[in-house]
Amino acid sequence: DNYPMMRIGIFTPRIQQAEINVGRTAVFFQMNEDKLNNKLVKCTKQKIELSNGSYVMAVSGSDQSNIEGLTFDVIILDEAQKITDYTWSERIAPMGGATNAKMIKIGTPKTRNHFYKSMEGEESQNWATIKKDWTQCPQLWALDAIYLPDYKDPNSSIIRPYSRYVVSLMPKALKQEYFPNNPEVWTEGEMSVEDFKTQYMLQFIDGAGQFLATD
Repeated sequence: DNYPMMRIGIFTPRIQQAEINVGRTAVFFQMNEDKLNNKLVKCTKQKIELSNGSYVMAVSGSDQSNIEGLTFDVIILDEAQKITDYTWSERIAPMGGATNAKMIKIGTPKTRNHFYKSMEGEESQNWATIKKDWTQCPQLWALDAIYLPDYKDPNSSIIRPYSRYVVSLMPKALKQEYFPNNPEVWTEGEMSVEDFKTQYMLQFIDGAGQFLATD
């Protein structure tokens, strides 16, 4: 029983997303309850409680939510790029002040908000960052792989698997850029260059998701 009374908050832009995360955690606990030191004593769509007093709670990260007054030992932001700077700095971050809470942000690039600052901006030196794009996730190509040259060196002899589904979404311009020697894949995908680079290549693009580019 290493973590009694551990309070974990999962924040998402919409409460329903956080509830999904809590539900998945509940399923994991239920499947592994015989291996845990503590038993589940409460399980709802918004909260899981263990017999040692620890709990996992779903919380809305929207600007309109009434969340003041909560305290957590671990704060997790899922879809962090969609949670505003105001809600992060003025409402969520203070919830870990009294506990020196561990902060975890999960997301994909969008605007250059607090998530960007934590990943690549002026605050990044204060965060341990992990970044894996679609070419680094074997689960994506496990069911249906297409074999193409390494996009970082398309003229090399290295052939590697990619997700056929994700390649089909890639816009033609990027296919021609990444796989210049494979015209058989140069079909037009359903995503724009900006959307593909932010959602799958995990690149922060100046002006992405905004009407005006930043200076």
